[in-house]
Amino acid sequence: MKSWQWSSFCYLYQGPAATNKIIMRMILALSASDMHRNGLIVRTPGRPTAEDHGRYHYGLAVKEFRQSLVSPRQVSPAELEAIFATMFLMVTYEWQYGHCVRHLELHLQGVKSLLESHPELFQIKDVNNVLLSMESEESNEPESRVSFIPEQLLLWILLRYIDASCQPMGLSESLYDYVLQSGNPALHPDRLYRCARVWGRCFWGKQYPDQEVSDDMENYRALELLHAGMSLRHRTWKLLFDNIPDSGYQAESFFNEIMAVRDPNSPARPQCDAR
Repeated sequence: MKSWQWSSFCYLYQGPAATNKIIMRMILALSASDMHRNGLIVRTPGRPTAEDHGRYHYGLAVKEFRQSLVSPRQVSPAELEAIFATMFLMVTYEWQYGHCVRHLELHLQGVKSLLESHPELFQIKDVNNVLLSMESEESNEPESRVSFIPEQLLLWILLRYIDASCQPMGLSESLYDYVLQSGNPALHPDRLYRCARVWGRCFWGKQYPDQEVSDDMENYRALELLHAGMSLRHRTWKLLFDNIPDSGYQAESFFNEIMAVRDPNSPARPQCDAR
């Protein structure tokens, strides 16, 4: 686990949440719900529980978020990132503490609508060039920072989606299939994975400690396996439940892809480092 100072959640807390009350409400909702689930707060008879506080902040956040989206207006890249971060936190809340699949599905549909209406939120960035630019003297300037936080949040949302869709919960649409078929290479899960893996170095530049870089390198293979497993899990579920006639080729091809995960040099192996 990343040190708090260099974690993406710390970035959300100290950055967007500091000026966005909806994001802060969602952080409070998640924190209160987590404390309740883990029994970290003793309930006082006659007083609201931590879970009640969590639901209160979540309800207000949803209401205020809906109101903020009513009037069409031009939004800046920073505002788009804050909106996307809010959606991520709401998806996380519903997945971990929600009681209605429909609410989770509504948030996932909101993510899809945002991706459709604001394709500029996800554009191809040359990760190698970004990393090289971090070596320049100007890389410590705040305006030179490159944020890959939307890529990381979308990757986490897809992971939540796969966790939910691979259970009999009643989700009717596939967010994962949407990003695969969107025609936007910046939305491809392999691309999101690569950007998310180096976001700390790209954002913090020379301030990012060598110890954290070493930690990223040590966890690289494990995270790559997790990403490959996520993709294969989605494929497995689709083969089982899409009822598509199979001549045998599809199953054999998928089996070869699974086996290729063990071999880093296999041409059939998913290319998680795709540019």
